[in-house]
Amino acid sequence: MSPMLEGMLVNEVGPRLRKTARSISKIGSEDDDGIVQDATLMAARMMDSAEKAGRKFTAGNVSYYAAKAARSGRRSDYTGRSDIMSPGCPTTSSVPFTGKGSAVGYP
Repeated sequence: MSPMLEGMLVNEVGPRLRKTARSISKIGSEDDDGIVQDATLMAARMMDSAEKAGRKFTAGNVSYYAAKAARSGRRSDYTGRSDIMSPGCPTTSSVPFTGKGSAVGYP
């Protein structure tokens, strides 16, 4: 990533993500700092990918889509909903959920 893009990430995208972190639902032990960290990494990946593809973008676009991805339950380390630790997992019907007191049966 070029130094210009690094400056954009730190000075423009980061503050926007910090402001939106309060509106992003947290699961378990997540906090605003962790959400900002994940969203910043996703934003950096988006910027790097767009730069390599020769596409133009603004700090507002990048921060909007990074925050949108974080709101939908995506995190920087895994974006799928089949991971049991994913915030979007309970909303997916393909992943069975059993409570603490439920017995687990094996085939």
